[in-house]
Amino acid sequence: MEIFSKFIVCLAVTYTLILTGTPANASFHSGGVGSCNGCHVMHDSTQSLRGADPSSTCLNCHANNQRVFSNDGNVYSPGGDFYWLTQSFAGATYQSPDYTHGHNVIAIDFGLVADSMLATAPSHGIVQYQSSWLGCQSCHDPHGRVSGSMPQQTITRSGSYGNVASGGNYRLLGGVSYNGGEAASGISFSSAAPIAKAYKPTQADWPTETDNNHVDYGFGMSEWCTNCHSGYDVQTHNAAFVHPSGANGAFGSAEMATYNSYVATGDLSGLEISSFNHLIPFERGTIDRSQLDTSRTDGPSTTAKVMCLTCHRAHASAFSASARWDFQVQNLLDSPVLLTPQGIHAYYGDDISIRYNSGQGQLCEKCHAGGAP
Repeated sequence: MEIFSKFIVCLAVTYTLILTGTPANASFHSGGVGSCNGCHVMHDSTQSLRGADPSSTCLNCHANNQRVFSNDGNVYSPGGDFYWLTQSFAGATYQSPDYTHGHNVIAIDFGLVADSMLATAPSHGIVQYQSSWLGCQSCHDPHGRVSGSMPQQTITRSGSYGNVASGGNYRLLGGVSYNGGEAASGISFSSAAPIAKAYKPTQADWPTETDNNHVDYGFGMSEWCTNCHSGYDVQTHNAAFVHPSGANGAFGSAEMATYNSYVATGDLSGLEISSFNHLIPFERGTIDRSQLDTSRTDGPSTTAKVMCLTCHRAHASAFSASARWDFQVQNLLDSPVLLTPQGIHAYYGDDISIRYNSGQGQLCEKCHAGGAP
């Protein structure tokens, strides 16, 4: 009876896919890999993808449903909007070319091409991930075959909005020994997928990430990034540019106190209980997902750590280096990006002068307080 029931479910999903060419619902990847027909044309000799390449196939659904690629930058989900890879900004002394705004995934059907400047991912050379390999499948394991080895990553599959999949990996991120996508050669991930908890989508789409509705990161994000960006968790790689992160990124007492009191440039009147800022997230420092809460608004404690995603977006952003804020200006309101029509989306709908103040400086101040406006 159980086998018959599963057959009926599969038949219903397949029937929907035949009619629409898309997954039956937002739970397509729930518990791991979705229906084969969602990505592959099943009844030809090649079982070819439904797009020109893996990322085009992903974007057939994810450009609209649970979006990561909009027409104007209005995706406010945690990873950021690949739209920014299509936009360049410039001023008299300001240059922010499109290819610097994030991971240049190759999605020919959507006009996204390989990085025009970097042949490999920035690293200290031990891992050299080629730009020509880069796609959604470079980071996300579409078949959920390679689980992580970190504790709490072998929990029962539930498909709970990107928190777990086959093996329990957050966002279907490749685990230890993942090959970096079928196009990659000689790549084998050495670090497990991170521990994190995603906030829930609304009607199959991701609502705006806010201070009380956000990813709560637990442990291992920076270490996982070094599967391709080798050396970037070690300050000695390039002491002038590499910020301590992950295991090396524990908050000092001064930085922790500053984060918890910082409101804006010149304003340190905040309280720890309400100090979390979704533009400057951090890891809680736990491998126990039950301790993570996507509505938490409290700031870092003694176990918290800075991670790569404290300052960068995983997909793309409006700024060079896939930055969460504009690294090239002293006062955030001076950013040329904000003078463009799409600039309203650069800070996830926030008006800098309202959220902070007219003299708001770099958001590095959240940990390293600056002077008065």
